[in-house]
Amino acid sequence: MGGPQDNTPIATVKVESSRPMRVPVALEFDVDRDVANFLHRFPAFPPTRRQGIILSLLHQCDPSDMQFISKVYPLLHRDFLRLLPERAVHCVLLFCTPRDFCTVAQVSKEWLQRINDLALWDQLYQQIGLGSLVGRCYISSDGMRSNARRLRALERWVRGELTCRQFRAHHSGIVSLCVEGSSIVTVGVDKTVRVHSRISGEPIRSFAGLEHTCARAVGRIMASGSADGTLRIWSLHTGKLYQELSGHAKGITTLAMDSKMVISGSSDHTIRIWKL
Repeated sequence: MGGPQDNTPIATVKVESSRPMRVPVALEFDVDRDVANFLHRFPAFPPTRRQGIILSLLHQCDPSDMQFISKVYPLLHRDFLRLLPERAVHCVLLFCTPRDFCTVAQVSKEWLQRINDLALWDQLYQQIGLGSLVGRCYISSDGMRSNARRLRALERWVRGELTCRQFRAHHSGIVSLCVEGSSIVTVGVDKTVRVHSRISGEPIRSFAGLEHTCARAVGRIMASGSADGTLRIWSLHTGKLYQELSGHAKGITTLAMDSKMVISGSSDHTIRIWKL
């Protein structure tokens, strides 16, 4: 009776309640006050500490919290081009190279509208000294890639960065020319068709003796017109003659073609469409 008392419980009874435990109002107020104090002090923490706190919070988030974060995250982005006035946007974009324009145009619809602004392109051409060409060189329907390449080529031309390579294709004047892949097809006053390498300028093949007046090539096919009104279809790579087509009363003066047809114009005032 006089010894130390044993405080070990004889039995433990677990009491379960279907109702959540109510937090006392005073405790809720203390928690809110502590959170408010923490949020007030948070901006003053060193960057490493702030980042560590954010990571700790993320590790404790449940799936519903992560879904909420994924929804609000895009709202944190600020589109500076959309917020800036037009003049400031132009000042920013004038520092971009033509090669960057395609990337800028893919960011958003707002950025695409900004980069397609005719006033911007007028300034781009003005700064290389070719402002008078903007109406002819900038064509919105051509797409950003084509317009950027055109501007880049003109910039290089103004700066003297373009190189010129020349070679003799005929012993007389050239009356017709087209480029197909790595080949250049020319027709001379000497009534011959010649094919040269676009890269080296070396001659590849010559078509003579048929009084050629014009020629066009698409893929592996070449069409040539002659002074007697005959249209001929050739293999561009082997020089093999596939077809001779007659129909014009006078010489063929011009040709156009794609992979499915050839269109010929003649001195007989007619145009003929030939299916390949």
